[in-house]
Amino acid sequence: EVRAAAIAAFGEMGMASAAHVPLVVELLQDRAPEVRAAVVEALPRFGPDEGAAYILVGLLVHAEPEVRDPAAKALGAFGEPIATEVAGLLAHRSAAIRISVLAALGHMGEAASQHAAVIADELEYPCGPGAREDRWRVRATAARTLAQMGVVALPHMPRLAMLLKDREPGVRASAITSLTTMLVRARASQAARM
Repeated sequence: EVRAAAIAAFGEMGMASAAHVPLVVELLQDRAPEVRAAVVEALPRFGPDEGAAYILVGLLVHAEPEVRDPAAKALGAFGEPIATEVAGLLAHRSAAIRISVLAALGHMGEAASQHAAVIADELEYPCGPGAREDRWRVRATAARTLAQMGVVALPHMPRLAMLLKDREPGVRASAITSLTTMLVRARASQAARM
């Protein structure tokens, strides 16, 4: 697709092509999912543009995962200034959207660590208001996201450990991986203090 390649080229130019951001943003309305995904991937490369960050937050509630997933990844570049806005979307009814939101917070890593408690709530109350589908995927993603929060998430390890008894193997696997990651980070942090 020529349009997707052109958008990728603008993204590679970074700040030098920042003047073209409005034109690139218009392509979010394109019918082709690969074009919209290319726009989402290119937006953070234009520099720390708050407008681009809010556009990406809006895309987290898009109906198509081909748009939501790259938006979640791209939001990692914006970090703390936008983390509160992203965390607010955890109240969304759709489990698929909450999964994308959790992924975005995970990509932000320690920059979104002030929301670790809200993320931990998704371990126990993954349904959100009225949602029923994909609850286990929400729990698994919340576990992985907590592991990316750094030492701030350590107080939530007991809640994470409860997932070791979950009936879904994917949730148990995420809990094991996350707990291991958190233990390694805790030991590294403790060693650094000595």
